[in-house]
Amino acid sequence: MKSKLFIKFLFLMLATSLSAVVLMVVGMQFFVYRNFSDYVVQQELDSLDGLAATLSKQYSKSNSWKDFKEDPRQWHDMLNSYFPAGATHLPPPPEHIPAKRASDNSGNIEPNPGMTPRPENRHENDLERDPVMRGPDRLPGRRPRLMELSEMGRRLSLFDADKHVIIGNPAIPEQAFRSIEIDGQVVGWLGLINESHKLNPTDMSFLKRQSLAFYIIGAIVLMMAVGISVIFSRHLTAPVKRIAEGTRAVRNRRFSTRITVASNDELGQLAEDFNAMAWTLQDHENVRRQWLTDIAHELRTPLAVLRGEVEALQDGIRKMSPQAVDSLHAEIMVLSKIVDDLSLIAKTESGIIEMQPVSVELATVLRTSIARYKTRFEGCGLDLREKIKTDGLHTMGDADKLSQVFGNIFENIVRYASPPGTIEVSAEAENDQIEIMIEDTGPGVPETSLPRLFDRLYRTDSARSRETGGSGLGLSICKSIIEAHQGKIWAENSVSGGLRIIIRLPLTKQ
Repeated sequence: MKSKLFIKFLFLMLATSLSAVVLMVVGMQFFVYRNFSDYVVQQELDSLDGLAATLSKQYSKSNSWKDFKEDPRQWHDMLNSYFPAGATHLPPPPEHIPAKRASDNSGNIEPNPGMTPRPENRHENDLERDPVMRGPDRLPGRRPRLMELSEMGRRLSLFDADKHVIIGNPAIPEQAFRSIEIDGQVVGWLGLINESHKLNPTDMSFLKRQSLAFYIIGAIVLMMAVGISVIFSRHLTAPVKRIAEGTRAVRNRRFSTRITVASNDELGQLAEDFNAMAWTLQDHENVRRQWLTDIAHELRTPLAVLRGEVEALQDGIRKMSPQAVDSLHAEIMVLSKIVDDLSLIAKTESGIIEMQPVSVELATVLRTSIARYKTRFEGCGLDLREKIKTDGLHTMGDADKLSQVFGNIFENIVRYASPPGTIEVSAEAENDQIEIMIEDTGPGVPETSLPRLFDRLYRTDSARSRETGGSGLGLSICKSIIEAHQGKIWAENSVSGGLRIIIRLPLTKQ
């Protein structure tokens, strides 16, 4: 944990950054080379504007391409005039070549600037003076040998409007096309064999400079990624390390440990959850220690009485009598009651409490419990008021355990309520729950004690002290039983100055 997670984060981010940089450089180079080749081809097609204009005028003479079909020499001569053999540069851009050439009155087309004049009617002496056109091929009865085409000329082909080859290379997929139009109508196509992979030294030098720039940018981006990855990995692993240290502290029962993580992400939320867990564990530890102290105190009192009485009998200070035996039995019953209550709480909280859940009519259970305590209420000067609805108060549960809950509450009222006073018991169905409220007229309990009133062995001030009786487990047992019935129980001070106990249980419809 000391460095493995940091290395994993660092390696992951570096691998991702390296892959992204390599993909970026390779992709940029690929598209630059491809787009540059397309750019070169497009430039070459744009340079054919003048040739396309001449071909359109040639087509308009006969309204067909039969002249080139019948005499390929015309095509050959036209290419040589535009692209002389041995030329190292393309002709001027289209804007320097007139798109249309003026015709004289006889209908002859004026020569295009930069175009080698090739008159249609050449004299024999002119042919004899041409070193290319003389020689063995210039024998009677044989056609003169065609002049060698330039590289650009060899790449050009002529197609009709349907892209059927007139003269040249018929392989359509290997060519880029430039339309030949007359009055906006396509009458043919110039095909240019795409040899974009054959770049000149100037183009290659430009592309190499671009590639070097890509490599430099990629290296800079990669170095930045390394630095960012190191910082980010430390940022990620720092809170994880603090959480791990806090976990080890809690494992060693140092529940006061807290973690500070200044972030609003999942790690920050995890730190907050850890702190909440540590606070809960610390609270439970405090309650556990207090509980052990209270249990020891509760058991110490009856045990001290038993010890004193037994020692008095042993020393002969007190004679064995029925009264002495009854006193010993009473202390033993107190101990048994405390042990039984603690056992019931433990079983309830662990979910192993023995219950027989059936449909229970709460009004009947509540009235039965009231009837058992009615005489004691009257003897304590407490006036009982009932507001119990008889219809629809059914819930799934154990009638004996629910009767024990009501009995514990009534027992507390008998012990702690000051006469004269009033007890009000109400029960009614509300939505999908049954609400039972038991209220006395005092004394109440401090507001700070209300949340802990149902804790085990908890007692409030002298108004509800141990001297009045009880072990302080009655309300805790009530809470365990009600929660086992999927209900809720809580206490609040009433407007009359007493204590109000509210119970809510799930409503079962009959």
